[in-house]
Amino acid sequence: MRNKLQYPTFIAVLFSLLVLSACTKSASTPPPGETVVLQTVEVEVTRMVELPTPTPLPPTDPPEPTAEPVSRFTDITVTYYVYRELVWSYDHGYIESCGTVPEPITVSEPTAESSPTAEETTEASPAPEENKEEATGAPAPIPICPEDPMLHGDFYVSSDRYIHQDANFEPPTYSNIAFRDRGIAGAPEYAAAVEDLSRNWAMPKFFFCSWPSTDFVCPFKEATRAEGAIMAEVLAHLDELVYDPNTYNGSWLVWQAFGESFPDVRYAFGLTEDEVKAPEALERDGIYQRRSASRDFGPDEPLTKAVWAEWLYNAFHSPTIGPPKQVPVIAPSSP
Repeated sequence: MRNKLQYPTFIAVLFSLLVLSACTKSASTPPPGETVVLQTVEVEVTRMVELPTPTPLPPTDPPEPTAEPVSRFTDITVTYYVYRELVWSYDHGYIESCGTVPEPITVSEPTAESSPTAEETTEASPAPEENKEEATGAPAPIPICPEDPMLHGDFYVSSDRYIHQDANFEPPTYSNIAFRDRGIAGAPEYAAAVEDLSRNWAMPKFFFCSWPSTDFVCPFKEATRAEGAIMAEVLAHLDELVYDPNTYNGSWLVWQAFGESFPDVRYAFGLTEDEVKAPEALERDGIYQRRSASRDFGPDEPLTKAVWAEWLYNAFHSPTIGPPKQVPVIAPSSP
């Protein structure tokens, strides 16, 4: 009886030992496939550890700073509110500088007679870098004085060049018979321009300061903004001027009705019809553009060189006005 009970127990213990042995063997010896995977991972890890350190790239130079634009004028920068208009007007001869214009330095080839000796070559120093622009013949900076007031005489010269579209236009010499203005003889440039405007029927009667007599033009009188508006409108509408060619005593425009666009432009302030209506016409044509919230025009304020340059530029580049029709050069008549 006892032997029968012990035999099944022995069998169970033996089976447990076999199972334990099989589990231990499975855990310690992976299948062939798993062995390959483990070896591959081990090789890759080894390669990563043994990779050489990458060589750092050489340092690059920082980008060169962009050169600031150089102004054509010594007294204003390129950020001046009408810098473009001033450059354009100066290049076309409609305004002039307020100082001495330096002559460009030109470099000529040395001749056999003027060739430097060895000692002179040794002592000579190269041209400084700052004079490089001048040495190439480029225009040197000049003062322009944009806030200086315009004179009536400046009007005449500027307007005469404008109608001829020639920056270097010089009208025929003053004949000395057209005016009896005491100051005109001392300013032949102003006198010649006035005569040329008159011969082309483009001298507004408003600027004859003793009109209807045409003997006096007051070339040294400072111009106001209202007077500048009159001249700018005359230049913008040369083909619409009214005049009598038989007894010429000035040209004029037929103005539109007064619309009271500017609170400070009124007949009650002592302004003439031309001074009242020209500012409104200037704004309608897009030549005058408001730059502030103020609704005033400032008709009695001095007309500065900057404002005159801006108005000429706007008129010339206007899609509805454009450049003036070029007029011929008319020789003065004999006395």
